Amino acid sequence: MSNINKTFEGKEVNCALFVSEKCAYFILLLFVMIAIPIVISGVATYKRNFIWKGEITLWEDVVRKTPKKAMGYNNLGVAYKKAELLDKALREYRKALKLQPDYPEAHYNLANIYNIKGHLQEAIDEYSKALRLKPDYAEVYNNLGIVYGKKGWFDMAIEEFKRALVFEPHYIDARYNLALTYKRMGRNNEARKEFAEILKTRPDYDRAHIAIQSFPE
Repeated sequence: MSNINKTFEGKEVNCALFVSEKCAYFILLLFVMIAIPIVISGVATYKRNFIWKGEITLWEDVVRKTPKKAMGYNNLGVAYKKAELLDKALREYRKALKLQPDYPEAHYNLANIYNIKGHLQEAIDEYSKALRLKPDYAEVYNNLGIVYGKKGWFDMAIEEFKRALVFEPHYIDARYNLALTYKRMGRNNEARKEFAEILKTRPDYDRAHIAIQSFPE
């Protein structure tokens, strides 16, 4: 590039140098725009991993010190699940239930792992055990409904979501799942009603807005 001198703001400058500096500025700006999200994501991941590791370390210490207490194994399982260590979580929930078979939360947590892993019948069995021990356990009804939906048993799924709402009328996830199941069955009027009910409580619930907009006119 030839060096061409021009006047800029009353001063003679070298155009080649001016262009180079301008390019460098934009390159730096582009680098910052790319780097900041990566750094933020990295910090969030580090923080999340730090929290998980802290919880795992805490509950590992608890079960070492109190190996006959079911709660420690259950909570260690929860920590492993947060870290997406599902097989380890499964192992700890089973240990908790071996010590305390009438532990509804451990049955629920074990069922959730089976659900995630696609072992649906095992999940149903564990959710059912949790409900026998704690009949007002709304989260179990909701998740049992989800499993029934995965198996295509929509009528049974609807009954479970309704039961969840009996015990927790403002349980948004259960009502959303109920509405979604109605929609999947082609029962659009009932689905619209449930989505609208959600928006009375949560006007900012985007999934309900999107679902309502998806209905044919």
